[in-house]
Amino acid sequence: MLAMNIPSLKDGKIYLELPNGSMKIDMETAKAALLHYLSEKLNNYELNMVITVNETVAKKHAFTPLDKYEKLRDKNPLIDKLRALFDLDI
Repeated sequence: MLAMNIPSLKDGKIYLELPNGSMKIDMETAKAALLHYLSEKLNNYELNMVITVNETVAKKHAFTPLDKYEKLRDKNPLIDKLRALFDLDI
């Protein structure tokens, strides 16, 4: 979940945006253990985490093989030629 969006740190708070409410619930469940681990490793016991839901974050990530392919094609249109040359499926 942390890979969905790069967390930011400001004033001792870790800000994290997630694409949906179910991921927020999962992260809230793991929040205490994660903060405990980070506090010990960083020797900073004043850390806190603010988790928000941002529906537009979901649009940045490709979940299905077709989404991944389209994202790659946006970065490099020659991937169509490569797919056709090797007769690859999506």
